Amino acid sequence: MLSWLVIDVDRWGDVKLAEIAQECHQKNYKLAVSNPCFELWLLLHLKSLNEYSEDVLEEFRENPKITQNRSRLDIELLEILGEYNKSNLVEKHFLPFIRQAIQRAHGLDVNPSARWPNDLGSRVYLLAEKIIDQSQDR
Repeated sequence: MLSWLVIDVDRWGDVKLAEIAQECHQKNYKLAVSNPCFELWLLLHLKSLNEYSEDVLEEFRENPKITQNRSRLDIELLEILGEYNKSNLVEKHFLPFIRQAIQRAHGLDVNPSARWPNDLGSRVYLLAEKIIDQSQDR
């Protein structure tokens, strides 16, 4: 059985992330990094990044805090869904669209040999594919 670590670029930064990636490699853990954060993975369930202007994509890259508790990507999810609580996700908002999210994230993964996405992207799709494959084998 494989072990996975799911983390965000914005939480760690490149230097610490490189250390984490090295340790995962040494321990034979799989790494699923989202750049800048997990909320991008959630957004990919709902929309393609092609639907956004370059200015908005730059806002997503920077993902600044808009309010005390919400970043730019949090706000985007809230606007699309009408509700969004990162600590209490509503399954029906995301699970039915997992295949679209996988396809979109895969399309963004232009350098799969890199340890994590260097631009907007999420490697959580690799974990999602693995879970789907294993569930179909049962």
